[in-house]
Amino acid sequence: VEADPTGYYSVRAGELLVGRPVFEGSGAFDFTYDREAERSEAEQWLRQTFDLLGPDPLSEPNLAIAGDQRFIRGRELWALGELELAAAEFSSLRGSFESDPEATYRLMHELLSLGLYREAIFASRQILRLAGLDDAATLDAPVYFNRIRFGPYFGELILPEAARYGLDGLFLLSVVRQESLFEGFATSSAAAHGLMQVIPSTGESIAAQLGWPPNYTSADLHRPIVSVRFGTYYLASQRDRFEGDLFAALAAYNAGPGNAQFWKELAPSDPDLFLEVIRLDEPQLYIRVIFEVYEIYRNLYSGG
Repeated sequence: VEADPTGYYSVRAGELLVGRPVFEGSGAFDFTYDREAERSEAEQWLRQTFDLLGPDPLSEPNLAIAGDQRFIRGRELWALGELELAAAEFSSLRGSFESDPEATYRLMHELLSLGLYREAIFASRQILRLAGLDDAATLDAPVYFNRIRFGPYFGELILPEAARYGLDGLFLLSVVRQESLFEGFATSSAAAHGLMQVIPSTGESIAAQLGWPPNYTSADLHRPIVSVRFGTYYLASQRDRFEGDLFAALAAYNAGPGNAQFWKELAPSDPDLFLEVIRLDEPQLYIRVIFEVYEIYRNLYSGG
């Protein structure tokens, strides 16, 4: 438990000690908190840690950011709906400030206001990295940074879909975070689209089963409501297929139900053994990371 406090095996060991099943429902969770008070605490820590003298408010772009052509182009491209091009501009800009905690913090808030959550998450982690904090130590940083890294983004879509299909809301947030880092326009190298990275062939099948949305095309997978509903529907169907086993459901979501069925036959009733018999690195890492992220969401929004 003490060896790697944010790592899968330490977190799972803690659960075994108290007899808690994997992905046990978090019960009630609460996303209300004093954002301004937490931001003020974070900025005080930022000034002390990095000896910053920049003017308040630290959450607004300074001249170095606002005058940068990538910032200007990014905002214009975002307004035009060219989301991927805009994200590329902001990613380049963020990279140029990666050794500057003040500029990164200021830019982070602009990214949040636009809805570029993936880049904002990276910016928040970079600030903590510049402070010399490893993964475990970040949990002791001002909570404001972790609220940004593990925010309930698209919660107005994700939480109702989780409830619709009987999934824990924090669990589904963890899956979406791992799939796309809340970037609705994301497309993977395997042509998976949207927040929940649904591939077009699966999307066509789900659209036919649900009879929704009207006049469906694969472009709809970039619509957050469509991606979340399709992804949740498919994930829930795999949960049901494997009789409530969320490890197997996640393996099926990531590596296909055929692979998950094979691994399930090797470890029919032991989730810890199931994880270890997975023969592919990607789905094993996928499950472990979602498990780790879920624990952080639990600690942030449900008290563990």
